[in-house]
Formats: sequence, C-alpha cells, structure tokens
Amino acid sequence: MFRGLLAKFIMIAMPVFLVINAGFLTAYGTYRLDALKSDLAADTASLAYRLSKGITRPLVQDDLQTVNSVLATLVGNRSIQCATVTDKHQSVITTWPFANCEATSSTTGKVDIKLKHRRKPIGALAVSYNEDWSREALQKELGYIGIALLFASGMAFLACLVAHRVTIGRPLERLIEAIDKRIKAGGHDVVQWQSRDELGKVISVYNDMTVIEQKRLLELTSTAEALTLEVEERKAKEQALQAAHAQLLQASKMEAIGSLAAGVAHEINTPLQYMSTNLLYLQEGFDEIDQFFALIDEADPTKDVDLKSAMEEHDIKFLREEYPIALKQAQTGIEQISSIVGAVKLFSDADQGIHEPIDLSNVVRNAVELSQSEWKPVAEVQYDFADGLPAVQGNAAALGQAVLNLIRNSVQAINERTDGQHGAINLRVIETGGNVGFQITDSGVGIPEENLNRVFDLFFTTKPPGEGTGQGLAVAHTIVAREHGGALTVTSAPGEGATFEMALPIAA
Repeated sequence: MFRGLLAKFIMIAMPVFLVINAGFLTAYGTYRLDALKSDLAADTASLAYRLSKGITRPLVQDDLQTVNSVLATLVGNRSIQCATVTDKHQSVITTWPFANCEATSSTTGKVDIKLKHRRKPIGALAVSYNEDWSREALQKELGYIGIALLFASGMAFLACLVAHRVTIGRPLERLIEAIDKRIKAGGHDVVQWQSRDELGKVISVYNDMTVIEQKRLLELTSTAEALTLEVEERKAKEQALQAAHAQLLQASKMEAIGSLAAGVAHEINTPLQYMSTNLLYLQEGFDEIDQFFALIDEADPTKDVDLKSAMEEHDIKFLREEYPIALKQAQTGIEQISSIVGAVKLFSDADQGIHEPIDLSNVVRNAVELSQSEWKPVAEVQYDFADGLPAVQGNAAALGQAVLNLIRNSVQAINERTDGQHGAINLRVIETGGNVGFQITDSGVGIPEENLNRVFDLFFTTKPPGEGTGQGLAVAHTIVAREHGGALTVTSAPGEGATFEMALPIAA
C-alpha cells in the first residue's frame, strides 16, 4: 500500500516538476533573449555613436588612415560584424574588417549614424551586429540557471518524499499493520497516531471502530455462550416434549382401548355364544348320526334293514339340512372374531415409527370394526370408498388411532343431541389431486364458530369436567399433520353436524 502510494506520488510529482521547470525556463529564456537583444542594440548604438565622433573630423580632412584606425578599435568586440562609412552620396568610403563585408554578413541587426560637421551632413556610419551572440550568452545563462533549478527541484522533491514518509507513509504503515493483524490473528490493536489532518481523522475513526468492534465481540461471545446454553436447554425440553408426546399418544391409545374393551368383549362374545350353541347342536346331532351308523353296523346282513325308518328315527334328513347352516354360522363367527382381533392388533401396534405404503380404506374399515360397539347404538355408518385408490405413506396403527378418535368424536356429538333420533355417520375415502382424502360427516350437534379454531388444541373440551380430556382431536391432528405431513380440517355449524377432512400424501 505504502509503496503503491509512493510510486503514484513520484509518477505525479516528477512530471509536475519537469513541466514547471520547463515552463519557467521557456518563459525566462524568451524574456531574457529579448532583454539581451535590446541591450546588444543599445550597446551597438552607443558604440556607433562614439565611432561617429571619432571619424567625423578625420573624414572632413580626408584622413582615411585615421578613419580606419578608429574603426580598427572594433576588433575586440565579437558582436560587431561589419562597419561601413559612406559619403553624403551614399558611396562607400571604407569598410571594416574587409571590403563588402556588409554583403556577406549574416547580421540580424544594424545601426545607422548620420555624420555631420558643423551641422552639415557629410556621410553615414552603418554598424552591423550579430544577435547570435545574445543566444549564446542566453544558453550559458540558462545552463547555470537549469543546474540551479535541478538542484533546487531535487532538494524540494526529497523534502516532499520526507514529508510524505512522515505525514502519510508512517501512519499508513501502522494502520496497515493493525489491519493485517486483525485479519490474520483477530487482534484489535489501536493505531498510536494523532494528527489533525484527514489521515489523522481516518485513523481516529478506525480506532473508534476497533474499540466498538472489540466491545461487540465480547458481547457476541457472551451472547453465543448464552445461546449455546439456551439451545442445549431447548434440546432437552424438545426431547422431554417428544417423550411426553409419545406418552400422550400411548395414553390416548390406552384410553381408547380401555373404553372400547367392553364393546370389543361384547362383539367377540356374541359370535362365541352362537358358535358354542352351534357346536353343542353339532355334538348332539353327531350322537344321532353315530347311533344311526351303529344300527347299520349291528344289523344282520342276511336280513333286510328298514333304513328309512331308522333315518326318520334319528332325524338324519333334518341334520343334513341344518349342519351346513350351523357350520356356516360358526365360520362366520370365527371370521368376525378374527376381524375384531385383527383390528385390535393393528390399532395396538406399538411401533409408531415405521412408515410404509398402506391402504387407507382398510385402516378406516378396521377403525369402524373396532368401534362398532360405540356407534351401533346411536348411528348408522355408511361407506363411500372409491375403487383403485393409491396407497399412502404412513403408519397404519397411528392413522387407525386418528380415524378412531374422529369416529368417537362423531359418536359423542350425536349422543349430545336431545331429540333422541338415530344418527348417521358417513365415511368417504377419495383421491383429491396428489392426496388421498378421508372425510367423516356426522349428524351431531355441530361446533360453534368461536370453537372451530380451537378444536385441535390440546386439552380443549366443551364437555363438563370428568367427561372429556380434550386429547382425542389434538392427538389426531398431531398424527396427521406432524407425523404424516398431511392436513386435518373441520367445517361445522351448530345444529348441522360436522365434517372432518383428512388429506394424506400419496406414497411414492
């Protein structure tokens, strides 16, 4: 940085010095040349005047030798090139230093003096001089002046370099060192320099910024430590919240299983009862058949046996007609028990973390099968499942719990009606633009408008204390929205029932 500025300073200062010196020398040379020319002309005129005084009398006396002697005094004057004396008729009388010198002279100046004797013109004296002598004198003078200017310029340039070093270079070096140290080592050293010029103000601003940055760095370090502690606390709280959430889901599931246990037992007991009755009936009928075949075995092969009477005696024809019915009823009971047990098994699946492609229609059917002891006394359930629906990505047990909570909510809404009429619950499973949707509509009491935005809040309930926990819809919303990336919404009006819509992404 310093070298760059110094190089720029030299590149700017040197041409400036050269231009100034050249301009000064040019102007001074022009002025001095004019002055030397004027002095030369004046000196030549003065010399010619003195020569005219010296040759006037000899010229009147026709003493040409004396005239030439007077003109010969010009030998020591290098600027005089030619001197010519003419008579009053402009005829050349004599010339110096040789004849016709005025014709060969390269003079640029000439002085003419009229010669008079007793106020009468007797001729003229013409003295020619060369102005190149002025230029030679000027060149010598400019040479001395140029040397003096170069020396003075050099001293001034060195003084400028020293001033640059003291006033700009040194503070800049300190500033750059402080900046490099900040960049490489993260230091926050202030620059020890004070001056009232612009650079001093820049350094002062840098020092102020350094102090402020150092304070803020300390504050940021303290804030970072506090944030680290806060993040750790939040992680601990989040882990505790996740554990509480898992416990809440399990508690909700256990609550549902507990409340459905009696109904499930009743649903299983009913087919077990008629299966037991049919098995007893089959046992008694088998005794009759056994007696019939025993009669045939004991009969004398040589005598005719009245089989028709024996069959009528043991009701073989009746048994042949009733046995298939009894077996079919037993098979139906076994299927019902198997269906209920399967629904309970699916619902009570403890692994809530595994998501796989599942059929949402089957999940809804299992939930309906499991909860039939609750909805059968109060409502009719109607199905509207579309064919060929794509699978959704999810956990069947968790989604079954969500559907079961929605069904139980509809049953409770129907139970709150005071007209005593049998209610209806309509279930639909359809595909809706990239999602598979489940819709449950009930004919219950409906939800007031001011409660629509709160029905999915945990522990929110409109039931009296001891009759509702406010967890069912909150758990269902958590399962659908948080664990499966879906959506659960509700539309309702008081006295017109409620419709809950669940939308789940299609499995890839």
